[in-house]
Amino acid sequence: MTLTVAKMRGHFCLLVLWLGLACSCMTSGKVEADPPKQFAVEDDPRGENIVLSSVSYNGVSYRVRTVPNTDDPGDLDFWQKALENHLSESGYILKKSGSVEAGGRTGSLSQFLAPLPAADFQFNVALFVTDEQIVIVEAAGEVAAYKKVAKAVEKALQKLRFG
Repeated sequence: MTLTVAKMRGHFCLLVLWLGLACSCMTSGKVEADPPKQFAVEDDPRGENIVLSSVSYNGVSYRVRTVPNTDDPGDLDFWQKALENHLSESGYILKKSGSVEAGGRTGSLSQFLAPLPAADFQFNVALFVTDEQIVIVEAAGEVAAYKKVAKAVEKALQKLRFG
């Protein structure tokens, strides 16, 4: 399957809808996030339950959002596998998968490559799961641009705060 930027964004939107099937209200549990160094915060981000939406000087996006865990809550392993299966079936290539620590919690970090005709995109997704909510941290951009801000993104992710 050949991916385009429009398809990639479409798959991302489907993923967010899929993860938040029952999402129509705010979730419990406060999450706070700071943007990576040299990222500008979007004043009016699109979407529900967005904690932070920001973009770097070279077009890399960094976003933190929450969705409710479903009536029959899945654990971290369930949601990580679901995410990886969904994106792999949509044409993304899973490069690396593992755990990540932030705010005293253990989450998962999945790193994907989206091969596009003009330039390959990197798409990283971290998940932190409680019985009530799923915290989703996404970072995406052209591979060359992403490499320039990767350390700042990693530091911002590690500084997440959970209430």
